[in-house]
Amino acid sequence: MFAKPYITNRQMRKLISHSSASRRGKIEIIHLSFVPPTLAAEWRLIMTLEEKILKILEEDCRTSVHQIAVMTGSDEETVSSIIKACEDEGIILRYNTMINWEKTTSSAVSAFIELKITPQRGEGFDKVAERIYKYPQVKSVFLMSGGFDLALIIEGKTMKDVALFVAETLAPMESVISTATHFVLKKYKDHGVVFENNEVDDRQVITL
Repeated sequence: MFAKPYITNRQMRKLISHSSASRRGKIEIIHLSFVPPTLAAEWRLIMTLEEKILKILEEDCRTSVHQIAVMTGSDEETVSSIIKACEDEGIILRYNTMINWEKTTSSAVSAFIELKITPQRGEGFDKVAERIYKYPQVKSVFLMSGGFDLALIIEGKTMKDVALFVAETLAPMESVISTATHFVLKKYKDHGVVFENNEVDDRQVITL
């Protein structure tokens, strides 16, 4: 296994196909020590630009290519090619919109579910997680350290819907030892977005 840093950008891989490389799944991993110094320096600049672009899109996916080019000091063609490469490689998976459902007429309930798991013979945590995340009620699945194994985010129309899903679908699974449900009562901040900014203007009024 090579030590970090790794190079995984598809476009740059084509430029140094002669370099020694190893395989991790479908992604070719190339160590910088195999890359000519000038090309390695150029690659670091591209990877830094890629990170900036990803941060901007993560903050607001509606940001246009032109705006990103201005914000990063790059050109639109380079920005477009990097975004396309990230989409092709599965780095950008989806463009989402953050919605505060409490301000709409729709009702929804979210819950964090802790699962203790004992994987069956020949199956690891990945297989159990795959079986669980196929349900539409399951919005997120995480492998955790600590007192439980999997953490889930579940959504339903009511608390009863979520409770029934846990009791009738998750708990009976052969690999599941125990479950713990924590309902979300209020969201203050999610994915870096503050839902209600109740800043108070503490400036004093001066009367003349």
